[in-house]
Amino acid sequence: MNIHQDVLNLQAGMREKFAAFGVDLVLPPPSSLTLKLEYTGHEEGRMLRARMPYNANMTNPIRLMQGGFIAAGIDDVMGPLSYMCAGQPVVTLQLSVTYLRPFLEQDEYVEIEAEVINKTRTILYMEATVKNKQGQLLCKATAQSMIVAKDKVK
Repeated sequence: MNIHQDVLNLQAGMREKFAAFGVDLVLPPPSSLTLKLEYTGHEEGRMLRARMPYNANMTNPIRLMQGGFIAAGIDDVMGPLSYMCAGQPVVTLQLSVTYLRPFLEQDEYVEIEAEVINKTRTILYMEATVKNKQGQLLCKATAQSMIVAKDKVK
């Protein structure tokens, strides 16, 4: 079995667990399918990495991958990681992305790596990097997510 399938299996387990909270998860999220994310690395509750291909349908007028789609890719990697780390529903409070280089067609794909930096009773602090196939840093992101109390979910 490969890493991508391992992560999809973890997500299937999350779907069953969240059903107990009355939450019907759609996993993988439709947005991840649209972005064609492929999981390439995972450390239980700490790190999740995915590859996102260049998509000409998601570019700006000068054929650079649109920043909003890159941010969506980051969010789609951080989201499942936050659920796996917290073991219960989590919602994004803040996501900040700093762009350093463009995502070019010749890059073919980027690797998005999200990491949990700190976890409190109610908040997850995460960081992410986006690198091209040469390992150049294209952008960095930070996020804070709220762990939703089990009695507040429905």
